[in-house]
Amino acid sequence: SVVPVGIVAMRDTHIIVSDGVSLTAQGPQLLEGIVPLPGISVSKGDSIHLHGQAKGTGRVFATGSAGCPGIGATEGISGAIGIYGLNVTATGGAGAAGIGGGAGGPGGKGLVIRPTAALAKD
Repeated sequence: SVVPVGIVAMRDTHIIVSDGVSLTAQGPQLLEGIVPLPGISVSKGDSIHLHGQAKGTGRVFATGSAGCPGIGATEGISGAIGIYGLNVTATGGAGAAGIGGGAGGPGGKGLVIRPTAALAKD
């Protein structure tokens, strides 16, 4: 069986993904007694910064449970999300955005996406 593993951002969280490495974060699927969550949970007042390295070949895959974003907040406004020089695939669960708020939520505080210096030159 597969055990779902999500990431919870607290305060100012930074994750560095090395070139050629993939990080997968998945919110738990709807099972009895399991609360649906984003793949990467970022509540209001918290922030997450996902950093790639020089080649920009790191990858992040984030999938939310039903009603939850791949990256963001389950309810209400999500915190700040920064993506710097890596590939991100964020898939929301049923009714939710890939990045931002959950189903029916107002969205997020802010999203910043920047390429690495090496990618900017290409």
